[in-house]
Amino acid sequence: MPTKVYEWRDLTIWQDGEQFYAEYDVGSISEIFRRDCITHEEATLARQGPEQALKMLWGLQQRLLASGIDPYKSNMAPPP
Repeated sequence: MPTKVYEWRDLTIWQDGEQFYAEYDVGSISEIFRRDCITHEEATLARQGPEQALKMLWGLQQRLLASGIDPYKSNMAPPP
């Protein structure tokens, strides 16, 4: 069962076993949320404070762009 390990503004980091996920607002004009897998190191960095959390999100979005994924589009299903 996923456990919330960090929350700041529109960023929530979840841990499910050995896996970590970041749920966050992509930072566009309207609220658009994504849920992406992050490393243990990224989760640790984000938990050090707001500045480090923003650094982690920026790095995550750069990694998504480099792999051909649009980090500014939601990958979460809308609520029923």
